[in-house]
Amino acid sequence: MVFCDRSIPVPASEMGKHFGSLFDSLDGTDVSFIIGTETVHAHQVVLAAHSSVLKAQLVGHLDESTMSSIPLRDITPSIFRAMLRFVDTDVFPRADLLGDSPFEMVQHLLAAADRYALDRLKLMCA
Repeated sequence: MVFCDRSIPVPASEMGKHFGSLFDSLDGTDVSFIIGTETVHAHQVVLAAHSSVLKAQLVGHLDESTMSSIPLRDITPSIFRAMLRFVDTDVFPRADLLGDSPFEMVQHLLAAADRYALDRLKLMCA
């Protein structure tokens, strides 16, 4: 056995940074969401890992599981993108990403977090 009185510093996790880069690049996206006239691309496995609602939609027995493009209503593209960025990075959206009306955006983000069972995001919005 080797004993040492000095600990080795371990750098902080960069997983959120790496997933954020993947989100920004759109590499490997395998599902898209149609919101009005806009298309938002995402990674099924990441969404399914974070949200039981999205998991049921994407890999369950619902009709959406066989669709490559899923239409969404009652959400704006900017709110959905902010929610997806949180799912990928586990970081609350920066103020500059919340637009001209951050308070209103956070209210809509809270509703989206509730809709998709993202409890951590709900608490952060509250």
